[in-house]
Amino acid sequence: MRRSRRAPPWREIDDLFHRYTSAVGLPRTGSQAGLARSFCRELEAMLSIPVDTYDERLTSRMADASRRGGAAAARDSLAAAHLLESYLESSRPAADETDEA
Repeated sequence: MRRSRRAPPWREIDDLFHRYTSAVGLPRTGSQAGLARSFCRELEAMLSIPVDTYDERLTSRMADASRRGGAAAARDSLAAAHLLESYLESSRPAADETDEA
């Protein structure tokens, strides 16, 4: 994550997070894993919302496959899209759970 000289617009971020699902990609090992966990704790404290983490190990490979398939977006953008898509898919109720309702 790049840091800018401007303060983040926390009020707008807070509004968005309360309307949408929040998930942060979590590397499973290395120094980046610790940084991601620390970021999640800070985000939870600043926005007073739970922040889910999701395993991001395969997202770069998925992004590379998307680029080979013709996607023109940057690798990190594609990886983020795959992470969110996988996270949302894993959060959906199973088909048999929705059938019982």
